[in-house]
Amino acid sequence: MLGFYSRQWLVALFPVIAGVIWFKWRIGWVYSNPGGGYEFPLFWTMAQLAAILLGDGKWAINRNHLLPGAK
Repeated sequence: MLGFYSRQWLVALFPVIAGVIWFKWRIGWVYSNPGGGYEFPLFWTMAQLAAILLGDGKWAINRNHLLPGAK
């Protein structure tokens, strides 16, 4: 991943994956159920939340890399 403003993208897309969990909640836990379960989207939600909390990282392409001298 390039990491181009990844934290902002993850925050913006968080409601989408949360909506998938809400939609699949009634189907059940196991993803092999007809229609799929919610554990896989839940896993991605937790990974997304961890990335939001940890930040962009050292190799991210963001304002600090695009504008010389920006902090």
